[in-house]
Amino acid sequence: MEEKSWTDKLVDFVFSKSTVKYVLLIAILGAILRFVIAKNIGFLGDEMVHGPHAIGILNKFVLSRMTQSIVWFYLTDIAHKILGVTAISTRFLSIFFGILIIPIVYLLGKEFYNKKVGLTAAFLLSISAFTLRYTLIEMDITAIFFVLVAMLFFIKKAKQGKFSYLAALFLGIGSLVKSSAFFFIPAFLIWFYVIQEKPRKKVFSKSKKSLIVFLIIAALMYTPILAHNYLLYKDKGIVDVYFSKYFNINREVYAYQAGVDVPFVLKDIFVGGPKMLFDIIKMDPLIMLLGIFGIFLMFRKKDRANKSLLFLSTIIPFLVLSISVLLQTHFVIIMPFMAIFAASSIEELTKKFSNKKILYLILLAIFIINLYLILPHLTSQSAIIKTRNYAKEIPNDALVVVDGRFYTGRTVWMFYDKIYLESNYLGGFLTDLDSSTSQKVPIDLYFVECLTDDCGWGTIKDQPELNQTMEDLASFLKQDAVLVKTFNGGGGYVEKTGEPTVAIYNRKILLQPEIFLLAKQTHYWWGYSVNYEKESYDSYNVYGLFDNLIKLLASVILILAIILAALSPLLLIPFWKKYT
Repeated sequence: MEEKSWTDKLVDFVFSKSTVKYVLLIAILGAILRFVIAKNIGFLGDEMVHGPHAIGILNKFVLSRMTQSIVWFYLTDIAHKILGVTAISTRFLSIFFGILIIPIVYLLGKEFYNKKVGLTAAFLLSISAFTLRYTLIEMDITAIFFVLVAMLFFIKKAKQGKFSYLAALFLGIGSLVKSSAFFFIPAFLIWFYVIQEKPRKKVFSKSKKSLIVFLIIAALMYTPILAHNYLLYKDKGIVDVYFSKYFNINREVYAYQAGVDVPFVLKDIFVGGPKMLFDIIKMDPLIMLLGIFGIFLMFRKKDRANKSLLFLSTIIPFLVLSISVLLQTHFVIIMPFMAIFAASSIEELTKKFSNKKILYLILLAIFIINLYLILPHLTSQSAIIKTRNYAKEIPNDALVVVDGRFYTGRTVWMFYDKIYLESNYLGGFLTDLDSSTSQKVPIDLYFVECLTDDCGWGTIKDQPELNQTMEDLASFLKQDAVLVKTFNGGGGYVEKTGEPTVAIYNRKILLQPEIFLLAKQTHYWWGYSVNYEKESYDSYNVYGLFDNLIKLLASVILILAIILAALSPLLLIPFWKKYT
C-alpha cells in the first residue's frame, strides 16, 4: 500500500475527529494571546530586577544568585542571545512554557476526569485573564510547567504503588527555576500515603525504597543552590536572600529588599489568603468562581480521593504563599488546577441540558469577558518597550543620559548595551571633570526624558525637590538638542494609553572623554554589575579538595538541569503519544 504524502496526512488530520487537533488549536489561541500581551504590557517592579539580572549571565558561570532561580536566568539569557534583548525574549520562558502548559492541562484533566473536561480546561487556561496578565519576566509559569510534568509522571507510577523518579527529576528542575516547586512535594506525599484509594499498608510497603530514591533525586537537583550558599557562607559569612530570610542570617545585607526582615506568621493566612483570593477573582472572575464551585463538587463525588491531588496541589502552595509572598504574580501557579476544576463545573452544569450549545455559549461568554479584561494589554504598547526597541538605533559610541525619574531597572534593561548615565550622577561628574586637564571633544549625546515625572519609581510625587532638580537638568540637556522620538504610554499597567511618556533628544556636547569611564562605573543594579562585567558581592573563593569537589558536583548537576530544561518539550513527545 502506497504511503500517504504529508499533504494527504494533513488533510486527514484537519477533517478527523482527533482530540489532538482541538488541543493544538487551543494552544495556538493561547500562543497568540501570550505573544501579543508579552510584547505590549508594561513592566512590574520585580520584572526590572530579574530581567536585567538575566542579561549576560552566560558570560559568567555561577551556581546561584541572590534569588536562587538560576536555571531561569540561564535559559532567559539563551533567549537573549538568539533573539536579542526585547520584551519577547526577556519574557520568552513565560510565553513558551505557558503555551506548553495548555496541552499538559488537557492531559491532567483527562486523567482525573475525562477528555471533555481536559479540553475545556485547556481552553480556559489558554484565555485565563489572570494567567495572561502575569505572562511576565517572572519564574512562576516556567516553574509550574515542570511541576505539572512531574505530576503527570507521578500519577502514572502511583497507580502501581510506586514513586516516579522522572517526577522527582522534574520537581528538582522546577526548584532550580523557582523554589516554590518544592511546595508541591507535601501535596504529592499526603495524597500518595493518606488519601488515594489504595490499601495504606500495601502502598507503604511497596514504596519505601522508591520514596527514598525519589527524595534523594529531588534533593540532589537542589545541590547548586545548597552548594552556593555553603561556599558563600564559608568564604564571606553571608547567604542568599531566602536563606537569609528563613534562617535569620545576615539580614542586614538585604535590608534594601522589602520583606526580608518579615518573619512567617501563621495567622497571616487569614489576612493574606482572602486578600489574594479576592484579587485573583477580580482579575479572572468566571474561571475562579467556577473553579471554587468545582472544588466543592469534587468533595461530593465518590472518586474524590484520586481527584484530591489537584486540590492539595492548589491549596498547599496557596496557603504557603499567603504567609510569605503576597504578590499576585506568584499565585499564577494555582491557575492550571483552577482551570481543571472550572471545567468540571462547566461539565456538571451542561449535564442539566441536553443541548450542546449551552457548553459553547458558556465558553464564549468566558472568552468575551476575559478578552475584555485583558483588552488594554492587547491594544497598546508600553513606552518602555518602544524605547528599548529604539535603543538599538543609538550608536554604541554615544553617551546616553537617562532621566533619573526612570526606575533604574528600566534604565538598565533599555540601555544595558550602551554607555548610559543616569542624570542624577551628571552634576557631580561634571564638577569632577572641571579639574581634568584632558581636552574636551564633541560627544554625541542622547537625552532620554521621563515626560510623566515618574517612570517606574512610584514615589517621585512625594519628592518635589528631586522632581524639580530633574526638570532643571532636562532643560539644560535639551538646549540646542533635536527631539528625535516621542513615545506614548500603553500596555495597560501604570502608563496611560496615548499619553506622551518618553522623549529622546540628540545633540552634540563638548566633554572630556573620561565621562565614558565615569558612566561605566555606575553600571550596577541590585547587587550585580550590568552584563556581569565585574565581580559581585556574592562571588567567593573555594578552598580545599572537598569544597572543590562540592562545587564540581553542583556544576555538573546545574549544567544537566539547564540541558534537560531546554530539551524537556522534546522529552514529552513519547509521553504525549502514549497517553493521548
